[in-house]
Amino acid sequence: GLKVLVVEDVALIRMTTVDMVEALGHQALEAGDGIQALALVEANPDIDVMLADLGLPGMSGSDRNPQAEQMGDESMARNLAHQAEAIWPQEQGLFDRYALSGALRILDLGCGTGEITRRPATRFPRAALAGVDILEGNLAIARRDNMPFPDRIEYERGDAFALRFDDADFDLVVCRHMSQAVPDFPLVLAEITRVLKPGGWLHLLSEDYGMLHMPVGERDPDRFWNENAVAFLRSIGC
Repeated sequence: GLKVLVVEDVALIRMTTVDMVEALGHQALEAGDGIQALALVEANPDIDVMLADLGLPGMSGSDRNPQAEQMGDESMARNLAHQAEAIWPQEQGLFDRYALSGALRILDLGCGTGEITRRPATRFPRAALAGVDILEGNLAIARRDNMPFPDRIEYERGDAFALRFDDADFDLVVCRHMSQAVPDFPLVLAEITRVLKPGGWLHLLSEDYGMLHMPVGERDPDRFWNENAVAFLRSIGC
């Protein structure tokens, strides 16, 4: 048989491909990123075939995150910081209502720059948190600003459609301002349900641009949002 190197950052796709390769009687080596792949190539000069960046059937990385360019812009990082400051005073009361305490496991899915991730870490001082986002640039900012919680928050790049976590792994899943930007969100919701413990809580907030109402002056902001922003989201399947 052949020696096949499978390179794919989405664990579910990687494992499925490895199973297929081995079922065909070949030896499979797996890598989750380019650094791991390079190390395997150096250690195994007899590799015959490399399969890389396989993707989900019918869905590319840009399909999973059609607003990647906008969300990865530095201006968005500043916007998220101001947004968190404005919203958190009203939002934190919801976390109090969940009546959670102790050594919790919390997932912040679509964590962005970690502006909100750090707040539940403060609210639940014994909790361990995982922040997952598909954009490495946002995660770099989150890790940079993680000094107060180096041992309690771990940030990683991941795909909300194929989370690497075990079933029933988390007491609380936080998913804020992401559902309206992701196509086929019920698939993501199924993954959230899988990793959430029975009786656990899902803290889900969606942005509804149709609820934005602003004073009309020389221009009509309401009309702009509904005829442009909302129409754009619909055009990309969100």
